[in-house]
Amino acid sequence: SGFEITCMVWDLTSSEANMWIAVGTRDKIVQVLILNTNLQLQAVFSVRLDNTVPKSVTFADNGCVYVFGLYDGNFIKLKGDNGTVTKNTAANCGHAAVNQKRGMFVVDNATSGFTSYRLE
Repeated sequence: SGFEITCMVWDLTSSEANMWIAVGTRDKIVQVLILNTNLQLQAVFSVRLDNTVPKSVTFADNGCVYVFGLYDGNFIKLKGDNGTVTKNTAANCGHAAVNQKRGMFVVDNATSGFTSYRLE
């Protein structure tokens, strides 16, 4: 769409040897693509979030895509195959770090320190 990219992540753990790429933009769009073994990009989904500009995106082992909001501090869980929002939580986060191995993420909640959540 030509807007500024605010975040991007890739995942090489796919069993098909494909690289999954997620991109977030300032115009509230999250797009997931696959770079296949022939170096061709294939769109998986593109979704416009209601009020959240993504500042960070990550893939999880459960096949979902997690989005952390830039201005509103929201935490959004998207289905990895079609981008449907399955969870939208106001976490009021300043920064987020994800540990996929432990299935957790930690946010600086900007009011009382750090809070940890489970990736569900």
